[in-house]
This record gives sequence, C-alpha cells and structure tokens, in this order.
Amino acid sequence: MTPNAGPTEAHEHSSGPSNLMDQAQLLYVDGRYQPSSDGATFLVNNPMTSHRIYNCASASVDDYSLAIENAHEAYQSWSKTGPTARRMIFLKAAGILESYLHRDAGEIMSQEISAPDYWVKINIHSTAGTLREVAGLATQIRGEVIPTDRPGTTAFMERQPVGVVFGIAPWNAPVNLTARAIACPLICRNTVVLKPSEYSPKSQHLVVRALAAAGLPLGCLNFLPTSPKRTPQVTEFAVKHPKVLRVTFTGSDRVGRIIGGWAAECVKQCILELGGNAPVLVFDDANIDEAVEAVVFGACEKFKAKLLAKVATVKTGNHLEYFGVSFSGLFTPASARRVIELVKSAVHGGAKLLAGDVEITGPNKTIVRPHILEG
Repeated sequence: MTPNAGPTEAHEHSSGPSNLMDQAQLLYVDGRYQPSSDGATFLVNNPMTSHRIYNCASASVDDYSLAIENAHEAYQSWSKTGPTARRMIFLKAAGILESYLHRDAGEIMSQEISAPDYWVKINIHSTAGTLREVAGLATQIRGEVIPTDRPGTTAFMERQPVGVVFGIAPWNAPVNLTARAIACPLICRNTVVLKPSEYSPKSQHLVVRALAAAGLPLGCLNFLPTSPKRTPQVTEFAVKHPKVLRVTFTGSDRVGRIIGGWAAECVKQCILELGGNAPVLVFDDANIDEAVEAVVFGACEKFKAKLLAKVATVKTGNHLEYFGVSFSGLFTPASARRVIELVKSAVHGGAKLLAGDVEITGPNKTIVRPHILEG
C-alpha cells in the first residue's frame, strides 16, 4: 500500500501547483491525507498582514484516537526494521527536504511565520543536517554487558523501543524543532503522533512530506494539526492515552507544567524543553567582534560600542516588501506589544535605552526594531 497524495502532497518530483498556499492542509494519518472526522477546520493567517492564508483541518479526539491506534499497529513492524533500512530513509529524507528550498519552502515559511530568506535556509539546512546525524545513530543504539556473580554466565542489557511517542513542536523554528521532536524516536524504532503548532502547519509538514517521500512506512508518523479551541482537549487525551508511552514537548513553562502533570498521573516519561531567558556573559578577555556577531543574531564599553554600531546596520521591516530584511515582524501583534511592555518596564525601573524607538510598525503592527537596554 502506498500513501495517498493529498492537496499539499503532490508527487515529490513534480514542480507542484503554483497556488499551494491556497490549498487546505489535511491531516496525515496512516499514510493518508484526510479531513478531520467531523469536517472542522481553522484559519491560518499571515502574521505580517493578518490576512487569511488557508484553511487547515482541525483534528478531533476521534482523529487522535485513530492515529494512536494506527501508530501502535505500525510499531509492530517498524520496531523490527533493521538499522540500514532506517538509516537510508533518513538520508534520503534529508536530500528531499533540501530540495524544497527550490520549490515551496520559502513561500510557506514566509507566509506562515514571516521568515526572511536566510531563516528559511537556516531551518532547512540545519534540519537536513539533523536528519543525517540521526541517521548515523541507527547503528549506535547499543546495550551493555554486566558482570555477574554466577560463574559461566554473562548478563547483558539491550535497549528496546517503547512504542508510540506523542510529540508537540512549536512554530518559532518550525522545521528544525519538528524534526527534533520526531527524528530520534523514529530512528530508535518508535512511532510518532505529532501535533504541530496551529500557527505553522504547512511549515512543519515539510518534514513529514520529506520522510513520507523517502519511504517511511505507513502509520509510523502521523500529523494532526488542530485548532486552538480543541488543543487542550486533544492534548490531554493523547498524553493520557494508554498506548502513548512517551511525550515530548517544546513550548512555554506554563503549558509544560500542565503536560507534565498529566503525564505524571499516568507515570509516563516526558522530555520538556520550556521557555526561558537566554543571557550572554561577555568577559574582558573575549573576542569582542565574535561576541557581537553572536549576540546580534550589556557588557564592557568596547563591546557596547561595537554592539550599537552593529545593531544600527540591522535592517528591520516587512520582508514581503523589502529585500534583505534581517528581522521581520514578530509572530502576533500581542507578541510585539509584550516586547514593548518589557522595554517600557525596564526603562521605568531605571534602565537606560541605548537603541530602539519603543514603537510598533507594520501592516499588522508586528514589527519592532531591535532595542538595547543598559542598567
């Protein structure tokens, strides 16, 4: 049996339709593209313009139940697949994913997450690298020999897959973080049910497309976007489902606590990467030029001066209108307002504003220039 090609999954070696972004995104369950069980959909909007891009199928609890059952069934054969076969699928998928740079990846990520061209390339190339690196792990899943007290006997420990893994990946680096949620579980012979962000289904679906086109067997990877309204219900259902034995989540600490609590009720292991700040410490013996390059993409006076000079050259604006934009809009108007609130709060608390105009611009009020504070 071969996977059914959905509206967003034309033959991988064809040029594909030019109006791909106008097509609805369907669920991908057991190798088939299908609408939600009750026909529900939700809108995916362009964060820069707030205009509708497309309708996306909204998975229900019934859809998740079916996907988990199919993943459990697929596990019975995938868990017996040899390392060479798994490695070859991942290596092929890496090449297919990179080919999307010349097809629709740029348009998809630009429309969904306001990604400038350089960010599209970083996501695709780094994800292809992740798939190639993970492919090499297929033969590195080793056990351990353990000494025993009984003469003539040897004990050994063998690593085994666990079954169905439920993964939740965010929108901010949609291709890379999707691959990170699914690649290691799959190469270790588990199967995956993936919930993408409601903001970036098509961007995250790029990884699913590549693996399916590379020959990943039916049911091993299931892709179920759902609306914000349904997300709490389907997430709790999936986390607590008896055939889901591991959970991986990247997102906010608030949601991570909720998911961790649900998993704890069922005594399930979780991998949680939660939100937080990313401070940078620059010491007086550091290479200042290299530190500036790293931070842009306070400290001593020399560093501050070079940082301000570098930030002054950063081009911010609507990537849909201007070429060479380094920083496009934030993801939502609320995100932009939150950044400005943080800047104002810092200034009110005594910080000195060295760069930035404390303004929000853009057609959807999402563009915020880089700000530098001292204090």
